[in-house]
Amino acid sequence: SFQGVSVVAQAPDLMPRVVLIEGGHDPWNQQTVESFATGGGRRVLFVTGQAPNYTKSQEASSELRNAGIETRIAHAEGAGHVF
Repeated sequence: SFQGVSVVAQAPDLMPRVVLIEGGHDPWNQQTVESFATGGGRRVLFVTGQAPNYTKSQEASSELRNAGIETRIAHAEGAGHVF
């Protein structure tokens, strides 16, 4: 998920909708958010099972929403790193 953010931020027109499972929250920064938003990114779904990842996903989700990106967080408490 961490490498995935940099990939989708470079080519959001090819991947406007993204699902990040148990990660992918930290790589979102002003540059990646702006690149994803201005390049055609539309939606990001964070899927979490661990409380720290849920909290970090909330922060990243807020930054993305401020840039006009639709987000959602699906949290399954205690699920951990499973699909």
